[in-house]
Amino acid sequence: MSRRFTSDEKIFIAGEIAEWLRNDIIEECRSPWRAQLVVTKPTENSKRRMCVDNSQTINKYTELDAYPFARIEEMVHDLARYKYFSTFDLRSACHQIPIRLAERKYTAF
Repeated sequence: MSRRFTSDEKIFIAGEIAEWLRNDIIEECRSPWRAQLVVTKPTENSKRRMCVDNSQTINKYTELDAYPFARIEEMVHDLARYKYFSTFDLRSACHQIPIRLAERKYTAF
């Protein structure tokens, strides 16, 4: 069942999709898979975002990760001993990870 969106959310979604298409982040496709969209609510310190909710599609068929991330406290403790750091442009996070052509159908929304 599809989620319902307010008219303001529909405008926001259309704008995000147009921008993602323009920036070659997404492409039009035909797929038997279709994940739902979620629009996050902006808070004082964050902006509204459009997210793809794979919880009812591909996540049901994905193997669970047997090696979770280390605890954040341990990571911060380990990082504290270093003097120099490198940064990557992760403004758009997972938009920078290419998807194999044969697997793109599973990422439709």
